[in-house]
Amino acid sequence: MAWQDLAFAVGSMIGIFALLPTLRDQTALVPRRTSVVSVLLGGLYTVTFVSLGMWLSAVGSVATATVWFAIASWRSTES
Repeated sequence: MAWQDLAFAVGSMIGIFALLPTLRDQTALVPRRTSVVSVLLGGLYTVTFVSLGMWLSAVGSVATATVWFAIASWRSTES
């Protein structure tokens, strides 16, 4: 395992922990465009990491994209 794989995976987990308060806050509103773009980027990063054999990073990207999808579904404004 390359140290870069671990670094990206840890970064993804930190990002997820930073997003959790937004997901839990029922009054939080995030523009849908922001959420959807973040989901798409998470998917792109996942494909890229898999193509490089960076499996921990790919799992981190899927998890991040999943949290952004939840935010898009539950906490997004219409714009």
